[in-house]
Amino acid sequence: MIYEDIPGIEVAVQIGGEDAAEYDAPDAGDEDAARASLTKYVECIDNAQFSVRVKVNGDYDWRYKNHDLCFRLYVDGHFVSGRIFDHDYPRTDTIRGYHTENRETGQWYLHKLQFAPVTTVDDAKRERVEKDAKIAKDLGVITVKVYRGTTGARIAGSSADPKKRQLELAEKSLKGKAVSHGATYGPKEIGQQQTYSNFIYLPGEGQSSIANFNFLYRSREALKRELIIPRSPSPSLATMSAAERDRLAMKRLEQLKEKKVKNERGRRVKREFGEMFDLTEDGDDAPRHRPGKMTRMSSGRVVEVIDLDD
Repeated sequence: MIYEDIPGIEVAVQIGGEDAAEYDAPDAGDEDAARASLTKYVECIDNAQFSVRVKVNGDYDWRYKNHDLCFRLYVDGHFVSGRIFDHDYPRTDTIRGYHTENRETGQWYLHKLQFAPVTTVDDAKRERVEKDAKIAKDLGVITVKVYRGTTGARIAGSSADPKKRQLELAEKSLKGKAVSHGATYGPKEIGQQQTYSNFIYLPGEGQSSIANFNFLYRSREALKRELIIPRSPSPSLATMSAAERDRLAMKRLEQLKEKKVKNERGRRVKREFGEMFDLTEDGDDAPRHRPGKMTRMSSGRVVEVIDLDD
């Protein structure tokens, strides 16, 4: 994703090491422009690991107050990691997850980001709905915020593992929001040593970002439901092979036979329900059907008449 008003800055979500296809967000228009933001949809896959690629190339204008750039990644409203690019230095970097350090051994670990499906439960308790509504508020959103400033002194990284995400939510907490997945962290792996620095925002800009890149991640089915991507068209008979047409015809024939059997079974049950039996007969023989009188209606239809006085 490239923000045209600020050339030279590029952000992309990657799955399997490749940039994910981006789809326009119908509702992201004037509001995004007012906030110097871009919003796109991307498709996510169950339990797939993902990363975020940030890039600054030679088209970016570094001349304003000789500044540096800071990229801060937020996933589902939670800060994950950041990157600081020195001024006048084209660079590409990839944020794969959350880094932690064991202060006793000096070993660094990487907790990779991955998609996880959201499950819902039918729990209408007020406390549960309110708690889950706060989680659902920012669910399904990857955001990269870009700031201008200068690089300060070195600071220590985190030593605490990230908290496990709760992705089982009360149905009512979603309030019709088409969210299919959230983000979580996979098992920690041995990682490379990281260097962290304080970032000092430019005077007058404070913590106001110059650009926000938003990615709304959804499953393929959710993207179809929201009409972000077209629904799969029904196959045309003209494009089918002879084998496919034969298979479709046999399947349809089986459906018709099954329907016919059900209809006949239903009619037989109705006839049996309306039959009359003479309970005064002796013997061990099975009860016999007692025929009623037949008459022809004006329409020509022949019906059975039952004498209620008999």
